[in-house]
Amino acid sequence: ISAFLLNINHLTTATNIEQTLSLNDKEIAKIELLSMQRDELIKLDIPRKKKELIDNCQILRKYKQEIETFLGNFGNEKITELNALIKDVVEKSTLVEKLGSSQFNDGLLKTVGSEKWKALITAAKELNDAELTVDNKLDKCMLCHQELKETEKTLFMSYWQFLLSTAEKDFQTAKHRIGQWIKSIEALKNKLTFAEDNLTVRILRIEQPTFVTEIEEKIPKLAEIIDSWVKSLTQLKEITTEGHVEIALDKIDIIIAEKTREESSLVDPRGQILAIDKELLELRHKQKASAIKDKILKYLDYLVWKNKANQIFFPKNKYTSARKHFFNAILTDRYKEIFNEEVNSLDGHIGLSVNTSGRSGDTVIKLGLDFAKVNQLSEVLSEGEQKVTALADFLTEVRIDRNNCGIIFDDPVTSLDHERKSLIAKRLALESRNRQVIIFTHDIVFMSMIAEHAVENSVEFSSHWIRRLIDGTLGVIEKDSNPKLSNLESLKKDAKSSVNGIDKLGEKEKEKALGSAFDYLRSATEALIREVLLAGTIKRYDDHIRVQNIEEIPFTKELGVKIAKLHGKISELGLMHDRSNEFREKQPDIEDFSKAFKEFEEIEEKLKKARNLTRKERDERRSQVKQSSQGLLG
Repeated sequence: ISAFLLNINHLTTATNIEQTLSLNDKEIAKIELLSMQRDELIKLDIPRKKKELIDNCQILRKYKQEIETFLGNFGNEKITELNALIKDVVEKSTLVEKLGSSQFNDGLLKTVGSEKWKALITAAKELNDAELTVDNKLDKCMLCHQELKETEKTLFMSYWQFLLSTAEKDFQTAKHRIGQWIKSIEALKNKLTFAEDNLTVRILRIEQPTFVTEIEEKIPKLAEIIDSWVKSLTQLKEITTEGHVEIALDKIDIIIAEKTREESSLVDPRGQILAIDKELLELRHKQKASAIKDKILKYLDYLVWKNKANQIFFPKNKYTSARKHFFNAILTDRYKEIFNEEVNSLDGHIGLSVNTSGRSGDTVIKLGLDFAKVNQLSEVLSEGEQKVTALADFLTEVRIDRNNCGIIFDDPVTSLDHERKSLIAKRLALESRNRQVIIFTHDIVFMSMIAEHAVENSVEFSSHWIRRLIDGTLGVIEKDSNPKLSNLESLKKDAKSSVNGIDKLGEKEKEKALGSAFDYLRSATEALIREVLLAGTIKRYDDHIRVQNIEEIPFTKELGVKIAKLHGKISELGLMHDRSNEFREKQPDIEDFSKAFKEFEEIEEKLKKARNLTRKERDERRSQVKQSSQGLLG
């Protein structure tokens, strides 16, 4: 349809237009049917469901692995390993008793086994070894010089053997290992938790409630096993397999398999939606063109007349002079008037002048600078000033030509500051009262400003998001969808639209729809504080604090408390926090949302009335100050 309309010329026939642009009842019904099909496909929310199922499977696999690792600490291999360690410690303890310092404890010395005692016998051995190097085999005591009998010689040999033995060191090392195992086994108790706020637990409670019950019953038994093992390790007694706990993890595999099958069975409807959008676009274009078919036929008559007129030739110099005279007499003053209005609305006071000249039957308008007439605008003005001038010129021409029914902008505020952006956003929002205005932009700040000015001036607007899909597909248009705008009116609208058709949804989908609605309503409550309660004193994306607006703030403690209570109530009703089992028994419904929304609107109405009153009082104060100042000056 767009291509057909673009190619209409004087050769096009009225019959061709009638055949191409007439919309029959069957096509009207098809528009409604396709719209319903599209809405149903979007409600399925398949991409989100597929991602949720994949994420759940990953969570369950990780949880299963954690349980397997945990239970592995209580398997037969671990029991065998710990019993071997216990046996080793017991054997080393026996060896220490046999070869250790305790064999020399005859009661004569109280420090047997101490470091000083070891130092004494070590010094004795070193002296004995030194004497042996010079072939002096001692048969007498090194201290008292009494002759050594076999008993005494055997005692000294036992001393030397004790010094060479590592039994005590090995025993201490083994005991240390036992202590480390006791700590690590006791630490396992901290992992015996089954928190209700854990996502895995919530999945298992829904899918396999008996499995959850089984684990909950076996947690105390595992705690008993841990206590038993710690006791056995402490007392160096053998660990038995008595009370061994097993948990069948195949139930987790069953859940994973079911979710995997469910995810595979879900067909992503984005391809269908794109096909429907393409067909709908064609039909809607035809529907819109059909509504203005009479105007199109008049346009065709004009093209036919224009073609005939262009075939008439006459001297252009007389026509150019006449046209210039006519333009100066009728349009130039009007152009200057409108141009100055546009420049003022965009804060572009830079001394521009408007001049006209004739050329080959046409009249040309040229803009110049009063203070630099010989220079081009681009030589004097900054990039931002040039952009504002061009925009003012464009809007002037649009207003003069009443046939302009729509205008399109592509990022019109590049290189401009925040304040100038806001002025342009307001100007374009107001222009949409006269004709359709389409704006493409990457600037979320500018987009937010447009929405804000549109709402403030009661201008209807729609925002669409052109984005890239996960698979790399470019230029996908999502109608009435955009990165969330923090705007009071748009947030209220989003809150209400989230529960449209909620009666047709399943319980799970209802819960999600209500959660989304409450989320938007809570954001709207925060926007109410920013936009109305604080009278726009502080705005997002703007470093400028509007101190003058403080005079408009309608704050009372009563209203402040009501807003805070409503915000808390919405947070409790929505999906902002995990819910307890008690709260799950009474889920919020559409009636709860309606009550909260009504309470929100009542507070909003009171705030706006209070703000209007404060504005009136502010204006009266300013008027009195102005009159007083004039009196003093007079």
